Amino acid sequence: MRVRNCQRLRVRKLWRPIGSGQTASTLSSLRRRKLRWLGSLSLLLSLSSGPTVAGATALQFVLDTTSLSGVTATLALDLIGNDGGTGNNTVTISDFYTDGALDLTGSSIVNGVTVTTPSPPGPFPVILADTDLFNEFLQPLALGTTLRFTLNLTERRATGMFSDAFSFFLLNGAATLPLFATDDPTGAGALFQVDIDGTAGGGLSSFNALQANVTWTVTAVPLPSTAWLLGAGVLGGLAARRRTRPTPLSRREKGQG
Repeated sequence: MRVRNCQRLRVRKLWRPIGSGQTASTLSSLRRRKLRWLGSLSLLLSLSSGPTVAGATALQFVLDTTSLSGVTATLALDLIGNDGGTGNNTVTISDFYTDGALDLTGSSIVNGVTVTTPSPPGPFPVILADTDLFNEFLQPLALGTTLRFTLNLTERRATGMFSDAFSFFLLNGAATLPLFATDDPTGAGALFQVDIDGTAGGGLSSFNALQANVTWTVTAVPLPSTAWLLGAGVLGGLAARRRTRPTPLSRREKGQG
């Protein structure tokens, strides 16, 4: 009971007040943003149990949006910095592709986000850092038939009670509501979440659409292990040494000398 009360107190302290001059649409957007934050926090409470080690995770995300082709939507990439450490984890979204159309003038960032603007596809790669509790990148687009990207996460668990987490959402064009419902147990509508719990691979939770005919996959990209890299280095060194070793003279060559 004491732990639960501490969690509620933590949420109250982190709940940002709403200013009196904000519009109704702004209030709705803030409420939805808080819902996504609370959803990520709720899932973290059930997943945060990893050891304090450092590693890395690489994931490939592929989304089939054939049934939603032409629909205006918003990609929401959220990094919750909740492990008590600041700047100890980053999430990089790269190798981005869609046959839809990105709105390159409508993207927005909250707190620890760095974007680049190559052409095409711009603005990816995007790097999110846990410099604040809530770090978010929003990218509006007109959906095509497919969307994919690679996700690279560090896995550094701080000493706090909770862990950092990355979540991916597909919102409507106004970025106020999920484009469709998923079986995310928090009700926030995430497509997937990765709990940065300090383990190689992290705590991945992939969800499913409840009604829309939309499917996606999140698969791990194998990373070379330390043992494999060390073994390859040793074998390479032995091969180089063998190539440079002088060839022994035969008996006839010695006699001629």
